[in-house]
Amino acid sequence: TQKNDRSTNVMAQKLIVTAVVTLIFEGMIGHILEFLKIVMQTSSTSTSYMKVIQDITTSKGIFGLWDGFVPWGIVQALSKGAVFGLAHAVTLKLLQPYLSNSLAQTIAGGVGGGFQGYVLSPTLLLKTRVMTNEVFREKMSALKTTLLSFQIGYDVVNQEGIIALMKGSNVFALKRVFDWSTRYYFSDTFELILLKLRNSSQLSAYDKSLASFLGGVASTCCTLPLDVLVAKTQDAKKAGVAVSAVQLFMDELNEKGWSGLQKAYMSGFEARLLHVCSAACVTIAGVYGGFHWLYFLGYGVFVGMLINQHRLVKPHDLSKVNLAFMTSNGIASVVFAIFVIAALFVQYGW
Repeated sequence: TQKNDRSTNVMAQKLIVTAVVTLIFEGMIGHILEFLKIVMQTSSTSTSYMKVIQDITTSKGIFGLWDGFVPWGIVQALSKGAVFGLAHAVTLKLLQPYLSNSLAQTIAGGVGGGFQGYVLSPTLLLKTRVMTNEVFREKMSALKTTLLSFQIGYDVVNQEGIIALMKGSNVFALKRVFDWSTRYYFSDTFELILLKLRNSSQLSAYDKSLASFLGGVASTCCTLPLDVLVAKTQDAKKAGVAVSAVQLFMDELNEKGWSGLQKAYMSGFEARLLHVCSAACVTIAGVYGGFHWLYFLGYGVFVGMLINQHRLVKPHDLSKVNLAFMTSNGIASVVFAIFVIAALFVQYGW
């Protein structure tokens, strides 16, 4: 009995901790990143991040980036961490006696993600409706924004029926299954790689964080098309319209062809993936080389310049492709080399 009580207490603690941590993260940066991602995914391929940020903040200032956080973002954040934490803990407890820890963690992650997807789908839809509704780009107080957000929820239920809150839920739940199962799988894989590189039987907290980060990057790359499909399904412009994710995909395929789909769902994916890998390699080299902080300062500048390359070239404007590919790459390499040389000079007195 005491063992069961202790196990229940652990799960309850996990439930509370994951909910609070997720709320803090979403309030600080997560909601903003999701806002930008959703607007980009539901806009034309010619839209840039700077244009999106400008549109959002022109009337309301920086606080416009939190549109939809109250109330739907808060509800989603609390349920996101809590539901996943509980489902993952219960599944892991059931599987661990029969499977290896790595496999049990991967499957539990997928199950937790699936439950999370269905629970979060209504709040994600309402957040997406707020984020993609032009009315919220107008100047208004935080109170009016909150009241309008509630009104969006009421209108969805009143005009489209309560079942409309689950629009796109199957695709979203499937995406969450792949999100979390691949995240655990890749994180475990990177942990094994780091253990071999370290020639050690145990990883530091920093190494585990690095493995988790790299695992998240790899997982994101794998699930990007599903992510875009969810946003397109729940877009405010499709309010009141019965949308099948499969039909939406097929309609876009018929309209745009495979090349058009690639632009809509995977635009710049290959280049971004290669740049992510480059940045990851530079990070690992810095960690295991024990470099001076100047190295990591240069790394930050280097990554910033890589990101800037993707902003220079747009699907409808290739005039700056030489600047992005040749000039910018060359400058980034030279700048990073200067920082590395400076780090070595300071560290070893060369």
